[in-house]
Amino acid sequence: MLLGEYLISAITEIELLSFAGLDDAQRIGLQCLIDDLEVVEIDRAVKQYAIALRREHRLKLPDALIAATALTRDAVLLTIDGQLANLPGLRCQTLKLRGAR
Repeated sequence: MLLGEYLISAITEIELLSFAGLDDAQRIGLQCLIDDLEVVEIDRAVKQYAIALRREHRLKLPDALIAATALTRDAVLLTIDGQLANLPGLRCQTLKLRGAR
């Protein structure tokens, strides 16, 4: 178990809850988890950082916003995305999904 304070980007919230393959129980479970986290909205600092990340590293917009959220909060980003895990200056912990190869 990982100890600490947990945040979630508004972009991650949107990505998780809009996944078409979720059944009602999964959607409710995700919503309960999200309700226990601080959802970080996109403010000016996140926008400016995301713009710089997209210019410098050619990230997709959602990835740039998620990385910018972590960077502006000086947070460790938990990710399964190898591209984000290699982003200079971003502290990441790479996770492996159960059942993933």
